[in-house]
Amino acid sequence: MTNPSSEPAADVGAGASALGLRVRLGLHLGIALLGAGAAGGLLGGARTGASAAMGVALAAANLLLMRRITAALTGGGGSAWLVVLPFKLVALVGVAYALVAAKVAEPVPLVLGFALLPLTAIFLPRPSDPARAPSRVISPGPILPGRAGNH
Repeated sequence: MTNPSSEPAADVGAGASALGLRVRLGLHLGIALLGAGAAGGLLGGARTGASAAMGVALAAANLLLMRRITAALTGGGGSAWLVVLPFKLVALVGVAYALVAAKVAEPVPLVLGFALLPLTAIFLPRPSDPARAPSRVISPGPILPGRAGNH
């Protein structure tokens, strides 16, 4: 006889889909990071490429923090996360300003790199969700002449 547990049963399918999502996000980040660095390097030199890559990294940190905040807010994690939002924005602008002011990054490639990650996410294929897919599409069939209800 087994003892009941307060922990939910592990769903192998959910774990595999979470791993697949993490792999997709990691690949997307890696491709955007390398692509921004390479394109910036080819167009404007090493400093431009590094600035674009820093913009992608800054965007990734921002998106991960936003994901955490929204998960906490929608999952009933408490309204304390609402206090974090303005500080996150100030920190994001502060880090970008510090990178530019310290001459570590150039402003335009940094901003372009920051925009690259969310813009490229638009073009990613969405994973199929079997729970949302209709099981069967029912067709009304052909319209035959002379039957009632046909126009």
